[in-house]
Amino acid sequence: MSWLSRFLIHKQFDINCSIETANNKLSLSPDYDFSISKTDSYRYKFLSDYSVGTLSGAEFFVDGIKIYGSFTSINESKVNVVLSTRTRIELKLIGFFWFVFILYEAFGNVNVPLWTNFIFPVVLIWFWLVYRFQENRLLSDLEDYLRSFN
Repeated sequence: MSWLSRFLIHKQFDINCSIETANNKLSLSPDYDFSISKTDSYRYKFLSDYSVGTLSGAEFFVDGIKIYGSFTSINESKVNVVLSTRTRIELKLIGFFWFVFILYEAFGNVNVPLWTNFIFPVVLIWFWLVYRFQENRLLSDLEDYLRSFN
């Protein structure tokens, strides 16, 4: 695991139904504020209908707030669910620009005010908190939906 895994969501629980029942119910449109797309056999991507502060939109090819799920059969009446997030591209871009800014400041012949060194960490933390709040909201809705399969 990478050091970034501490900042990501990883939740695991069991639901009381067969893997086929879970698969069939996931193919239906839920009455929640998210959509479901199948990415592989028993692997899904859950995409929130509402995303704030993400690069989603017509100009960008980035999904909004999303959680990935994998489903594994434990026995005929129990399924293990693993829900997780991945590092967002927006956070990677902010980190990259911060690194470039530090290099520019260190090796460029410029006089940059000291307070500008704190802009990128503050922006990075702010967006991480905004994303985390939305991811937790989606996770809560997902848990409610998946536990209704019992």
